[in-house]
Amino acid sequence: FTIKINEKHFMVYKTILIAHSPVLAKLMTDNPEADSLELKDISEATFQEILNFMNEGSRPSEDANMVELFEASCRLKIDALTTIVAEILKKGVNQDNALNVLVVCNKFDKLNRYHELKMKAFLELKKNFQL
Repeated sequence: FTIKINEKHFMVYKTILIAHSPVLAKLMTDNPEADSLELKDISEATFQEILNFMNEGSRPSEDANMVELFEASCRLKIDALTTIVAEILKKGVNQDNALNVLVVCNKFDKLNRYHELKMKAFLELKKNFQL
């Protein structure tokens, strides 16, 4: 099976995608004859991080865009990866990424599982508005 992102094609096993992501599972089962799927709003590097996690169980690399990876794993509902990235982000929330972290949390975290991450991002933003 092929996942297309921009010009890059990733050869993947459907069973691995289905096992890790209910969103990808639905997309593939809705069109069982398809041999490829195009994903938008995700970079090639971020999808490679997702594949590394799915195939090898590996943690994200140090140079991964954690906010983008957090958003992609939330969107694809890869809960185990989302939890790992949230823990990494908690240690690395800063002025450069706090607003994006807060936006992603508010968009995808309806069950408030990442409350601590939201609070860290909020407090980081609040530093700019001290009276």
